Amino acid sequence: MRILQVAHRFLPDSSGGTEVHTFLLSKALQRKGHQVAVYYRIADRRRPEHELISQEYQGIPVYKIVNNFTWSQGPDFDFFDPGQEEKFLAVLKSFQPDIVHFQHLGGGLSTSLPALTEQEGIPIMLTLHDFWPMCYRSHLLTSQGDLCRGPEGGLRCVQCWLYGAVERRVSIPRRIRELGLRNALRVAPRFLLDFLGLREYLPPVAYHTTRLMARDVYFRKVLQQFELLIAPSQFLRRRYIEWGVDPIKIRFIRNGVDPTKFAGLSKTLPLGRVLQAVYIGSILQHKGLTVLIEAFNQLCDVPVALRIYGNTKSSPGVQKYVRYLRGLNRNPLVTFEGPFPNEEIGRVLSEADFVIVPSILYENCPMVILEALYAGRPVLTSDVGGMAELIQDGRNGFTFRVGDAAHLAERVRFLCEHREILSQLQAQIEPPSTMEEVAEEVLASYSDLVDAHQTGEAG
Repeated sequence: MRILQVAHRFLPDSSGGTEVHTFLLSKALQRKGHQVAVYYRIADRRRPEHELISQEYQGIPVYKIVNNFTWSQGPDFDFFDPGQEEKFLAVLKSFQPDIVHFQHLGGGLSTSLPALTEQEGIPIMLTLHDFWPMCYRSHLLTSQGDLCRGPEGGLRCVQCWLYGAVERRVSIPRRIRELGLRNALRVAPRFLLDFLGLREYLPPVAYHTTRLMARDVYFRKVLQQFELLIAPSQFLRRRYIEWGVDPIKIRFIRNGVDPTKFAGLSKTLPLGRVLQAVYIGSILQHKGLTVLIEAFNQLCDVPVALRIYGNTKSSPGVQKYVRYLRGLNRNPLVTFEGPFPNEEIGRVLSEADFVIVPSILYENCPMVILEALYAGRPVLTSDVGGMAELIQDGRNGFTFRVGDAAHLAERVRFLCEHREILSQLQAQIEPPSTMEEVAEEVLASYSDLVDAHQTGEAG
């Protein structure tokens, strides 16, 4: 079977969860004898807009479409770019896929691409890695840092937009793009007040309400174009059904892990005099690092160390946040270890007694939890979203109230005082599926769609 994966970003240009999942799935499909290529967007201002670059990455043919957003005519064009269509059609004609598997919508990819594929008579499916189709912030986390129940047809999104507009200093070129020149001139005095720091400008409520409601309707229609949607967590599947997706169309297939990354893994817990806790992930505010540090500030009298693994220098914003976290920390047993090569995950987890995942948003299917369970490490995590779905209290770890540092500290203290429970938890861990097993489930979905198309053509 010839399979085209479509993602907003891909290795080595970007290494987020969706990118890694797409790579691992593609390699697993190749090992099963299928031909796989990846189409994705890059930003490169040295190249002309919409240039198509054909290369190869670790044996996978890749097609890169340049999108520097120089063509943008307004906020909604961040996800609709007709200039990409001719190049994407060229890829379809060149690679001739039997099926196209979208791993993301938007993110610099034109959302007109699924309809183009459908018009070519090729089956299409989409894996939902986050909530971006229903939430322009992607994670159902409001601009004020609260968990969101859903867009309510785009009406609740307006509050996020307005709050964010007040918090940001105005960018006059950006506002002109968003509102159009005529509307921008009409509110120019307010632009000036906000630019001077008085923050009295709010975007026209009626304009943004209409725009965000239109976005909600638009993405409902885009998702209807797909013959099958994959949800890596039951939580995410339920949210999309509540949003209006047909339950028959959305299939649950949990992500898998790559066993080859765990070379040298020791399944034995260290259980030394000082217990070892680790955090592995991005150094971002929504990942709950503030909650984590505040919890360990309450554990200075407990023999437990925390190692924080993640890139502390990835951007000026991250560096500023790390300085804040270091200033907040009062526990000498908390250390920032920086990033590590992905193939060393076995070594890092071998040194841990348990893993903490303190995100303050609805994580979908966190790879770090899957890898921790594969390594036989109990997990402490927030009690929402796909995190709570993976961890059951007293079975393979414990959950704590999202954003509640005191409750997290209470959980850690309990494990330190009853460390035998860690061994009990480890013995009860059921390892997650490998990517090879996940690829078999995905292949079954491909076959269903291809067979349905062939039957329809024959009829």
